[in-house]
Amino acid sequence: MAIAINRFFHICTKVETKTTLLIAKTLHFIAWCFALLIVLVPSLYGCFKVFSPRLFAYTFACGDCGDLYQQVYTLAGAIIPGSILLIYALIILWIQFRKREISVNYSLTMQCFLITVPALIAPPLFFSMSSWFPGNAYVGIIPMTWTGLAMLANPTVYFVFNDSVKRAMLCLMCRERKVIFGVTDNSKSLTDKRQKIVTLH
Repeated sequence: MAIAINRFFHICTKVETKTTLLIAKTLHFIAWCFALLIVLVPSLYGCFKVFSPRLFAYTFACGDCGDLYQQVYTLAGAIIPGSILLIYALIILWIQFRKREISVNYSLTMQCFLITVPALIAPPLFFSMSSWFPGNAYVGIIPMTWTGLAMLANPTVYFVFNDSVKRAMLCLMCRERKVIFGVTDNSKSLTDKRQKIVTLH
């Protein structure tokens, strides 16, 4: 959430660099405080480990943490992902109007959006699947599979949007000795040798 808001101010507004850095530090501080609050409250008040025979694993029962904590935790799991999606959607819409001027930012934002969306779908899917299919012992397989697929989004998007990585993978699969990240004298000499061989033939 803090990163998304920081990107929104950096891309969609004309805020000065010093102000952007101050906003980023403030948002990161709030994010750390919120994360510590979520972790410390159940650790100190009424959250205990419970073995679940149905899932054959340990879960955590936080029934004694209080209604306020449960409401905040539930709302955060729904509001924060939705807000992040909304912020990135606004960034993309704003960039669409000025994509000729800032095509690099558009590509970067699209990459972040494609990486973030699968990861943000996993928590709501995890909490909702058990209510959609009560009593089903295999219901946990779907969010676990989706989480695994979401982890592949980052390298996949990086491969699709980065030409250097594509050339490096192609070079690795073809087992050719090429210099991908810049032209050197060795690569030039190798090209000259190949041209000479073609000329002789």
